[in-house]
Amino acid sequence: MFDQETTAYKLAQSFMRLSKAEWHQRMTTGKKRSEMMLLFCIKRQAHDGEPAMRVSEISSLLRVASPTVTQTLNGLENKGLIERVMDKQDRRAVRVKLTEAGIKLTEEGEQRFADHMNGLIAYLGEEDSGQLVELLKKVYEYYDMLNQEHEQHK
Repeated sequence: MFDQETTAYKLAQSFMRLSKAEWHQRMTTGKKRSEMMLLFCIKRQAHDGEPAMRVSEISSLLRVASPTVTQTLNGLENKGLIERVMDKQDRRAVRVKLTEAGIKLTEEGEQRFADHMNGLIAYLGEEDSGQLVELLKKVYEYYDMLNQEHEQHK
């Protein structure tokens, strides 16, 4: 594979260690990451003036297939975190919104996430944190570019 002294090897090892640290799991409130992402998506739209969303809108924003979103919504509805309501403009359509319990959970999740990020900033320091932000932004741009090239060659 790689010589252990190469930067490529060390970078790959760093990504694997970060993945194994399950840092994103520690920031949630005991819910699955996919559930929290979906709840945050709905909450964000509510802040933008739309208290309820269609499944297709959620699917598009999260870049996940509608059946996957529906399955996750079913679990969240069973837990009392979301509710489905009829669309007032189109009675055939169903919208999804957070319940009071869902709102409370997302607020707790946001606070926990902020605490973890602020803790990381305190640990790294402002300068290193700023460098990390810029480097991760470049990593994203690189992989986004590769994905776009891949899509063009399909």
